[in-house]
Amino acid sequence: MPNFINRRLLLIVGFLFLCVLLAALLYVMFFRSMPSAVTPTINNGIPGANLPTANTGQPSVIPSAGTGSLPAGPAGQGTGQLKTQKLINENARFSTLDPTTNGLLFYNAADGTFGKSDSSGNIQSLTNAKFPSVQSVTWAPDRSQAVLEFPDGANILYNFQSKHQVTLPQHWEDFSFNDTGKQLAFKSMGLDVDNRWLGIANPDGSGSEAIEPLGANADSVTVAWSPTGQVVGLQHKPSGADQQEIFFIGLQGENFRSLTVPGLGFVPSWTPDGQQLLYSVTSARSGYRPELWIVNASGEQIGTGRRSLSVNTWANKCTFSSNDRLYCAVPQSLPDGAGLTPDIAATIPDSIYEIDLKTGQKTLVGDPNVPITARSLYTSKDGSKLFIEDAQNGGIFTVAL
Repeated sequence: MPNFINRRLLLIVGFLFLCVLLAALLYVMFFRSMPSAVTPTINNGIPGANLPTANTGQPSVIPSAGTGSLPAGPAGQGTGQLKTQKLINENARFSTLDPTTNGLLFYNAADGTFGKSDSSGNIQSLTNAKFPSVQSVTWAPDRSQAVLEFPDGANILYNFQSKHQVTLPQHWEDFSFNDTGKQLAFKSMGLDVDNRWLGIANPDGSGSEAIEPLGANADSVTVAWSPTGQVVGLQHKPSGADQQEIFFIGLQGENFRSLTVPGLGFVPSWTPDGQQLLYSVTSARSGYRPELWIVNASGEQIGTGRRSLSVNTWANKCTFSSNDRLYCAVPQSLPDGAGLTPDIAATIPDSIYEIDLKTGQKTLVGDPNVPITARSLYTSKDGSKLFIEDAQNGGIFTVAL
């Protein structure tokens, strides 16, 4: 009888202990206050001085400047709203700055045509040809021609001056022109994984040449011809928790230094002179929100001078007004994990910041007086305004600077 009582007592104590444990777990999972969606526009808490550069014996990181309270812009800016006007209707996509005017070139998704607009919104047709359902447009540097990609895999090079078009192979994708527009880089995606290459060719498809085998790693390669012409692509590989190594792919098999980036979701953007690389990554450090970084990216300087800009946005939401200055559309709020799933930010309005890459100084220019979520943006030739392709409302807006 005593043994039975002891066993029963042990069962009761064990049951009570299990109940307490389950109650504690339920509290942690459901009732403990979770981090709220904060306004991560400028992330001032990221240390920049202890991050090592790639393939160097000593760290060469410049601490991020301007990490205190953000200064406002010139009088009348940074303290209120920016004058914003709709330039082109909601069907405009794949816009780019017209190098010969103070306006834009764009694709009209509604009717499959291409047009150009001056800074006042006066629109003219670029061509009478129609291209329904264009999925991607890669413009040549002088904007005289572009590669059009379609959902069925078809690719066309169209020349807007001669009105002539050339059909490119369907197994080519992810195009990038060199700085002269005389060569085209791409991924050649054969059915056999061993027949997949990073290649180059003349814009009309002739003179194709294999540069680097891709194999099963095609998704880890970004085709991004540098303005210097030395680098044709960037490959990223995991090199630790929340860290990647970036390899620079040259035309002649050069053994460039690699670059270590502190995060995932690598999005690159070359400075106009190709000497530096602006990029965004995301990591647990920032609650998996995107962070902007800048690093030297040419020759023996690759990987040096890496520093955080302490700004939470993606590199493709920035535009350079010079080699040392850029404007960025920065989400006014971002939830945890937005850096891994950018679509979360598709309806979050942006603020406009100006960043000095020499000093790291960040200036809040202001908020557009119409809520805008930038898909892409460009500075006008005279520097007086931004052109912003809007993902939230559609179309293209001008924002006075």
